[in-house]
Amino acid sequence: MLRKSVCLLFFILAYNGVLKACHVAGGNITCAWLSPDMIKVRLTLFRECACNSGSDWGTKTFTIGAKNNCGVVSGLDVSPLPATGMELPSACETEATTCNGGSRYGVDMYQYDGIFVIPPGTDTSCQDWHFTFSTGARNISSTLNPTGPYGLFVDCYFNGRYQPNSSPRFQTMQIPAYCIREPVSLIVNTQEQDGDSLVYSLTTAQSGSGFPCTYNPGYTPQSPAQSTLGITLDPLTGNISFEPTQVENVVFVLKVEEYRNGVLIGYVKNDIQLVLSAGNICDNVTPTYRQDTIARNCGAVGLRVPLSVPVNCYTVTPTASEFRLYHPEGKLIPIMKAEPDTCNASNRSTSITLTLQQPLAQNGYYYLVSRKGLDGNTFGNKCDKYMKEFDTLVIAVSGCPDYQTPMQLVNVSVDSLNQNATYVQWLDPDTLNYNWFSAFLLWRRDNLLNTGYQRVLYTENDPAARYFVDVYPETLPRYSRIYYKVNLTLSNLVRNSYSNELGTIRLENNPPDIPEQNTLSLQWSPYEGWPAPLYLLQYKKQEDLSQEWLFPESIAGTTDTMMEYTKPVKPGKYQARILTISPNTRYRSYSNWISFEVAKREVKAYNVVTPNGDGLNDYFYFENLEFYPGSKLQVFNRWGQQVYSHTAYNNDWEPNDLEEGSYFYTLLLPEGEPLKGMFAVLR
Repeated sequence: MLRKSVCLLFFILAYNGVLKACHVAGGNITCAWLSPDMIKVRLTLFRECACNSGSDWGTKTFTIGAKNNCGVVSGLDVSPLPATGMELPSACETEATTCNGGSRYGVDMYQYDGIFVIPPGTDTSCQDWHFTFSTGARNISSTLNPTGPYGLFVDCYFNGRYQPNSSPRFQTMQIPAYCIREPVSLIVNTQEQDGDSLVYSLTTAQSGSGFPCTYNPGYTPQSPAQSTLGITLDPLTGNISFEPTQVENVVFVLKVEEYRNGVLIGYVKNDIQLVLSAGNICDNVTPTYRQDTIARNCGAVGLRVPLSVPVNCYTVTPTASEFRLYHPEGKLIPIMKAEPDTCNASNRSTSITLTLQQPLAQNGYYYLVSRKGLDGNTFGNKCDKYMKEFDTLVIAVSGCPDYQTPMQLVNVSVDSLNQNATYVQWLDPDTLNYNWFSAFLLWRRDNLLNTGYQRVLYTENDPAARYFVDVYPETLPRYSRIYYKVNLTLSNLVRNSYSNELGTIRLENNPPDIPEQNTLSLQWSPYEGWPAPLYLLQYKKQEDLSQEWLFPESIAGTTDTMMEYTKPVKPGKYQARILTISPNTRYRSYSNWISFEVAKREVKAYNVVTPNGDGLNDYFYFENLEFYPGSKLQVFNRWGQQVYSHTAYNNDWEPNDLEEGSYFYTLLLPEGEPLKGMFAVLR
């Protein structure tokens, strides 16, 4: 909430209804150096306007006492300034005060000047002057005991050895009467023209010739009013802050000391009175929220807003256009209507009830901000004091279902059987009260479309669910990485924050496969599901859908994200994918599949064998036989007798035991037609 600040000429006035006697309501004396032997002295007095006749302060001359540190006593007559006795501004400009025949409290300000001439021959060591003024016309207050010294006494100390030297001067203000239970900040607006340091303190009220006044029980010079947390005085600025709790008139005495290079060169003491009340005395206060913060329970759809002062009911528009309510996440919450709670006989109310479109359903701080409504203004009181725009009330909401802990995704994978689908797995939400549970929310994005997490992909209402299959996403895994997050929503529709993000493994064959080449250049995206993942390669024949995925015997797992893979020797079309397994083996993540081909190679027999040990044609050899492992060889002589056979021939038979001549062979390949022919053995 934005606190009220009052720029104060530090006098404060007393008020107990309409006053019928001339009471002084505050005053001070200030001094100003004119020349080495002249000091200008100004007396400022404030008088309540509800006076009996015959007391015209506007033409009256007062006498101020003067005394130096050597005991020299003198006096100074001060005369009224031109146009003195002007009324202080009232909060209600349209309503007459007691100063001009009305009933609203009014105060006049009177100022008197005189020039004090230092007696000739005064020793330079006797230049500390003390100026005083007193009157017995003080109003009754709660602070002071009227059976003791009770008049008004103000004084000013002036160290004439430091020149030039002038007292601080104070700015004027409107009538300071304030409402109880409303935080008040009194700001001392001083002007110190010599650049001296000022120190502020609260001191004892005095009367007569400077006798200390007696304080009523419970009051002290430092605590002259009843308040919730005491009275705070800033000793560097003089600002006073407190929250009054009792209807009363109170007396402050503020001492303002002036220092130059650490030496006290003067002070002024201001006898101050303040009106603390309720009802129309508060009309000079701009309406605000009564508190900085209010507490509300979860689920409320009606919000009662207490105000510091009564406001005119007609200034509150029914559509609540003077308010904006913001959710803890910054969203604007619609307000359906606003109604003053109790419009009294003068058509005013001290609170407004707002009806919300949706309940206060999330723990945290909501913010109610005042704005100008459809009528062109905020709401105001009878003195046309309107609430400041952007005044803010904090609404602390508690008791709502609440779960802040982010969930954890533990695995994202391309489906093992359908590479056009992916599946997502998450852990049990830690410490969640399942009485609050409403649904799991799954979110998806992909690199190719780059649309971000804009909408919920899937809503799962089963609290036991920990798994979801995303069938045919907008972009297939073989074209782009697909990323997922998960969170949940509670029974009050509040969502917790997103989980961690996990994306699929995307495998590429780069450069693209050429069937005649024996190797593949594979690379893939890293997987973030578990630390230091170990990647494995799997492959199988494409045309055999029932075939199990195989692991190449010659390739171990790798932590790298690329490899050169030697193709299988068996011709045909293949598929390959990358697999990583979590350290606890509970989860597996598969990549998309890539296709490659092993070209079919023609097997040709060498038709001459010369087994003589010279290293040339010593073995019966078939070209490209290594691409057909498991081929069965049978050899026959010219009479059809089998002379050799092997179930997995590997170009390793040297026919040393055969005579020269022609032989016939049959090579049974793992697939296709048998290969038959003739070869000659020569020596």
